[in-house]
Amino acid sequence: MAEVVITRSDLQRLKEKVKATPMSDHEARRRHLKALSDNRVSRWPNTLEANRKQKENWKIEKEERIEKERQEIDRREAELQKEMRLLTIQNANKVLYEQTDRMKLLKSRKLLAEVVQEREVQKLEKLQRRKGDVDLELQHHDEMVRQLRLAEDREAQALAKKKAKARAVQADQQEQLEEYKAKYIEGLLEEKAEGERVRARAEADFLEEQARLQESKAKARRVAEEMLRSNADLQARREAQLAAEKREQDDREAHLVEVERMKGARKALEVRRFEAGQERRQRLIDRATARLLAAESHEEARLAQAQLDLQAAEDAREAAKAAKAKRQQQLCADSREVQARLRRERAEARRLQDVAFAQRWREANERTEHEEALERLEVRRQNVAVRDDQLRHAAEKKQARAVERRAQRAADRRVLAASEEDARRFERLVEAEAAEMEAQGMPTKMVRKLVGHKGIDIQPAMGDRV
Repeated sequence: MAEVVITRSDLQRLKEKVKATPMSDHEARRRHLKALSDNRVSRWPNTLEANRKQKENWKIEKEERIEKERQEIDRREAELQKEMRLLTIQNANKVLYEQTDRMKLLKSRKLLAEVVQEREVQKLEKLQRRKGDVDLELQHHDEMVRQLRLAEDREAQALAKKKAKARAVQADQQEQLEEYKAKYIEGLLEEKAEGERVRARAEADFLEEQARLQESKAKARRVAEEMLRSNADLQARREAQLAAEKREQDDREAHLVEVERMKGARKALEVRRFEAGQERRQRLIDRATARLLAAESHEEARLAQAQLDLQAAEDAREAAKAAKAKRQQQLCADSREVQARLRRERAEARRLQDVAFAQRWREANERTEHEEALERLEVRRQNVAVRDDQLRHAAEKKQARAVERRAQRAADRRVLAASEEDARRFERLVEAEAAEMEAQGMPTKMVRKLVGHKGIDIQPAMGDRV
């Protein structure tokens, strides 16, 4: 590229063009006044520029306010999302903790305690029902005894009344006898007749009392017989209920026998259907065999005709083959002559090829020996490099093992601390569950045994017999 040469005058003229024009005092004063005017006008609120700036500032303030509100909403949303994530993580940890063997063991023990409590309640209810039945029978027996005692009391009262009446009658008789003795003198016949009437009336009263006594005894006997009939009816109803249950059991057994009989009949029907299907398939096979035999007889006739045609074609081929053999003999003689000439040419070419191959073999052996020497040197160098690499890898592996052991020890310490914290958490949970079960009146011995439990002793699926 050609060099550009600038004269001194041209350089000075360029410098003057790019240099700033010096400011005069008038221009400086004018600019100063302009700046003062602009500063004063900028503070006026009713100018177009002020209105424009107010509008721009209002828009900017509105956007800033909206942006602050949006940031506040985003912050609240982020806090809410953080709380939701923490809650989700806590729930997930809770679910995972509930799936541990310790929690499964705690649930199984709690379920076993509930089963034991339910079993105790059932035993108590059974005892209460049995006690209620015994009390009902005792009440029934006491009622029968009371009624018998009432009947005996009524009978004793009737007998007492009868005896009192007899004594009253006897007293009356004695009084009448005294009167009779007093009036004996007045009229023996009249007193005798009156005595007879009194005696007849006394006998009638005595017979009436005897009849009432017999009636009261019969009534007490009927009451006792009614109670016995009631007991007999109750016993009969119980026997009828047992007989009905036995009949239902017999009906169920008969139904099972009928079901077994139907199963046998169904199997026999399936066997008969299978045999019928076998017969149908055999008939189809027989018809197919007959059709096949007919087709074979037709095929034999066709084959005989084809054999004749084949024999004729074979004769024609034999004639053609003889002509062809004659031509081939001539061709063979020509071919043997050509092959002899080719063998001589190939022998000469093979001799020249062997000479060239021997030369190439010597050259190749020399190159191979040189390459093997180079290869041995390369193998020795590679062995040295591999040994150095193995030593370096051994050192790195030893260092990595040391780091891994330190990391394993730290992980073991963390696992031990987590296990201890898990054990403490499990003990607190067991105590809380035991307190809740104790408040509900459930046995807490099996649950409290889990405090300080080291191993996991999961019970079988069937549980222990209670």
